[in-house]
Amino acid sequence: MRKRFLLIAAALLLGSAGGTSAQTLKLMTGPQGGSWYPLGGAMKNIIEAAVPGASVQVLPVAGIILLALAPDLLARRTA
Repeated sequence: MRKRFLLIAAALLLGSAGGTSAQTLKLMTGPQGGSWYPLGGAMKNIIEAAVPGASVQVLPVAGIILLALAPDLLARRTA
């Protein structure tokens, strides 16, 4: 069940990439000490192993509530 979930999530993430050029996908998780961060690392490994040239960056976030602010946080990190 867990592997199936990860494969579906990977397919959804990569489905929007288009495949025309290399991109780094940014996967925001919970804090590094929590349980979501290792899950994000596992998803990263599955995606990069399954899709040639795929690059996933796992980013810890202080809490799930901050995911609502994710677009603003990413804009500041990449600017």
